[in-house]
Amino acid sequence: MVIEDEIGPRESLRLLLNSRGYSNLHFAPDGLDALAQLQTLGSSIYLILTDLRMPRMDGMTFVKRLADEHAHSVGVVGITGFPTPEADRSFRDLGKNEVLALDFLGKPYDSRALVERVAQWLDCIHEHRRVQDAGRMPSTETPAGAPA
Repeated sequence: MVIEDEIGPRESLRLLLNSRGYSNLHFAPDGLDALAQLQTLGSSIYLILTDLRMPRMDGMTFVKRLADEHAHSVGVVGITGFPTPEADRSFRDLGKNEVLALDFLGKPYDSRALVERVAQWLDCIHEHRRVQDAGRMPSTETPAGAPA
């Protein structure tokens, strides 16, 4: 999912990701719209790239709400035209529960590097979900005293 209020950057990301074979893409103009979409999309979303400065609901507020409400493992990458070490720390501190604050990027970003990192981030989330699912698997052992 890409959350970006400006049409130009949103379409650039759409074209870039589509050209690399990513077809299960969803887009939102702000955090409120993204939260509404996530109610329906649920676990089908593995990675979210979010701008941090947007009207209605900014990226930081979105990640905080997502961490409080979302029940599925998802990675989030913050993207901003105003990167600072403080903003990076604040963003990464928002990750909790099943929401992983994976990275923080400044604009403009290198498109080729972004695509390579998307693959790495998706691998990270797939592994996180695999580990989480393995931890939730019911035991195959017969409880003591139960008939076999």
